[in-house]
Amino acid sequence: MVLMSSTFSGEMLFVAGVFTMGLGAWHLAVPRIFAFGAAILRSDQADAAVPPFRMGPLVYATRRVDLVGLAWVMSNAASYALVTIGLLDVVASAWLGRPEAPLIAAWIAGWWAVRAGSQLAIGRRTVDLATMSVFGLLAGLHLAVAAGWR
Repeated sequence: MVLMSSTFSGEMLFVAGVFTMGLGAWHLAVPRIFAFGAAILRSDQADAAVPPFRMGPLVYATRRVDLVGLAWVMSNAASYALVTIGLLDVVASAWLGRPEAPLIAAWIAGWWAVRAGSQLAIGRRTVDLATMSVFGLLAGLHLAVAAGWR
């Protein structure tokens, strides 16, 4: 299997894939890098209650330490998705041109679009807008591939 396509879109996806796998690896440490534990709790607050999670008759008594755990769960899930997407992009030459290529590229475009738009939940500073733009460009690249751009 050839790892890099001779087409421009394949080369762009390869570069996007390498970036995405690196971002996925970085995400494994995001809760530590951004000190989620320190932001959510102090050592004397680990068992401090926060409003419980309710879903119909089910009630989950949430503690602050649970929120730190939830941040790790979400970061690890994001890492898994990012590394998988990155691998798909790195080996794009194996699936570009196949009947399922538009579906694969469209799904990835949707993932990046959700990630780009979600950046606004963090803020609207220059770094947030730049981050949103990079992820928006990745969504656009995959959307173009889904539409048949070569």
